[in-house]
Amino acid sequence: MTSNTLDYYEALQVPATATPQQLKSAYLRLVREFTPESNPEQFRLVSEAYRTLSNSDKRKEYDSQERLPEDVLERVSGLVERIIEHEDQGAIDALWNLCDEHADSRDIRFGLGVALDRIERHEEAGMVFSLLFEDDPGNSTYATWLGDSLLKSGATLEGVQKLKEAIVLDKDNSDAYLCLAGYHTDNEEDYSALKVLDRGIHADGVVDVQDLPLFIRKLLIQARTSQWAALEDTARALRDAIPDSDPDAGRYAASQLAPIANIFANAERPDLAHFTVELMQQLDSSNPELKELAAGLKEGASFYRGRVALYKDDSAPSWIKALAAFWSGDEVPEDADQFSTNLDAILKSRPEESLAEWTQCKSRHSAALK
Repeated sequence: MTSNTLDYYEALQVPATATPQQLKSAYLRLVREFTPESNPEQFRLVSEAYRTLSNSDKRKEYDSQERLPEDVLERVSGLVERIIEHEDQGAIDALWNLCDEHADSRDIRFGLGVALDRIERHEEAGMVFSLLFEDDPGNSTYATWLGDSLLKSGATLEGVQKLKEAIVLDKDNSDAYLCLAGYHTDNEEDYSALKVLDRGIHADGVVDVQDLPLFIRKLLIQARTSQWAALEDTARALRDAIPDSDPDAGRYAASQLAPIANIFANAERPDLAHFTVELMQQLDSSNPELKELAAGLKEGASFYRGRVALYKDDSAPSWIKALAAFWSGDEVPEDADQFSTNLDAILKSRPEESLAEWTQCKSRHSAALK
């Protein structure tokens, strides 16, 4: 997908004759590449294109709209590309001029707003989206971009209100839910973020492919905040939402679960890591990361068992157990600097004895201390 396209079919990289299945496959393939975490603007553009074209009524309305002449579209695309790649002020001015020349075209203004947002000129982008929303106050897409631009430019209350308005206008607007949940997460309001995501998942009573990114964001929050039991419930709900007859959805979900499995491995929760890898296996047994993840789980399980053995060993000095705990992030001392100072004092006061204890422990508990 090119970031400067104004055409929904081009955004999804499909022909205008694409079937519903082709649209869904293209959407799931592209949102694997452009996730809401790694590239939110691109993700939003792809999602908007799919949300429109996958709805038969919206698609008919979109297809019936008058298009800009091909030469104008090419000129707009070139100017947007110059703005995004080079932050070219001349290109910005030229796009404003084109907006005046084609006053009836919202596409040009929308392209300008997206370009300004991409180069983090959020106040100017907000002004463009505000003009668009004034012209079309029932457009949930414009409300979403405006709300996000307001949040990024520091107008918090207005931004939140506009995103809520976008959801009222279109309860299936997953992008608005993700933006609003992101705002709550940034402000360490994880409970509110999860509530927003739940509302989005169950907005219309039917879980479809556009809800899958909401599931993934929910899992990421639960993993980061160690809500293990709730996370397992969410993962099962995700699995149940994807029919065996939909391999594209399975591939997408499995690809997004891989980093979550790594979170569990790093948190020394081999049980949850195994659970996630098994879920990936069920969703897409051909996932290229499965083999590496499975190998890492075997190593992680060995370490976990070794650490337990170290803690149960009465002959192991307490300072070595404390050091292992400090390194692994398990029961980390509240005052890390004081811990380091005390450990340094122990080693300096009895270096020979400490070295012998350390050597013996490394021999007995290599998996935990390596």
